[in-house]
Amino acid sequence: MKIGLLRLDHLGDMILTTPLAITLARAGFKVQVFCRTEFLPVWENLDGISYFGLPPPSGKVWVDILRWSQTIRQIKPEILVVFQRKWSVLLASLFSGVLKRYAVACGWLGLITLHTPVRTLLASHPRYIVDAWLDVARRVGVSESQLVKSPFIQLTEEERKRGEELWKEYFSDLGPRILIHPFHGGSSCHPKVEIYMEVASKLQNFACVLITGLPEELKKIQILENKKVKTLKSKLNLREFFAAVSFSDLVICGSTGILQIAECFKVPSVSLFCSHPYVNSIIWGSRDSRSLSIHHPEQFCLEMRPRLKGENCEMPFGPKAEEIVQAVAKVLEIEKNKIL
Repeated sequence: MKIGLLRLDHLGDMILTTPLAITLARAGFKVQVFCRTEFLPVWENLDGISYFGLPPPSGKVWVDILRWSQTIRQIKPEILVVFQRKWSVLLASLFSGVLKRYAVACGWLGLITLHTPVRTLLASHPRYIVDAWLDVARRVGVSESQLVKSPFIQLTEEERKRGEELWKEYFSDLGPRILIHPFHGGSSCHPKVEIYMEVASKLQNFACVLITGLPEELKKIQILENKKVKTLKSKLNLREFFAAVSFSDLVICGSTGILQIAECFKVPSVSLFCSHPYVNSIIWGSRDSRSLSIHHPEQFCLEMRPRLKGENCEMPFGPKAEEIVQAVAKVLEIEKNKIL
């Protein structure tokens, strides 16, 4: 049976869907992923999974709905699963011609657009988002013993070597390799870029620090580069970036796709999270046993996030640079006085 997974959201969401896709493929389903074209590389080299890029939003909602639904009609999945509570995505599913449609955590919008609801109950029973999305596999009869519970990206040996080469291009002394990614999409709050730069300055005493981001993002930062602190100069494709993360010893970031990339390769992380129940690390954090998450004060998040309506508060009450450095020392098992 052919089952389609429709995702038009962020990179991290895509990566966290890989356990569900792999589970379904191993259970005998023909898995068809429909996603943004720029995220197709996530699915390369994964057995039993085919993937199709959908046109980016044009700004004309009905045009987008018809284009997306037409692509799905051509591929003809027998089941279609939607994960976004958005009119455009749910209507594209409705008009796709697929008769058996599931909507995961889409509430009344999913019901109105004639989808069978898959209720995750995250508000009352928070759990890892991967496990919540695996409810789809449970719904179609996959046993608990067959579930794949960790995100996964498959690199070739050549790609892994490229990751090692990239670090050597920037640093002749390959001490601990720390990748800092201070930029974030999605709906979670994150600290000011200056906090990350302060962390980078402190870490240069013992580690090689590579600061990553899109070229237009990196133009916004101000840091004095030296032989221990560099900003990414090369424009990497997504697979090359995966390889660079895979060769890191530690990643520092917020709630963003880079965190999930690190988890795929069992690279420990220090991640910075909002404490609000819908976006905290209970649901979105790394499950790597060595990783640590640091949260902004809970009371502030509970009061301010509803008022900000998803806008970034920039975490005015922490975590501060010293707290992040302490977490790095703990994860890498290094005495704090060797860093500061």
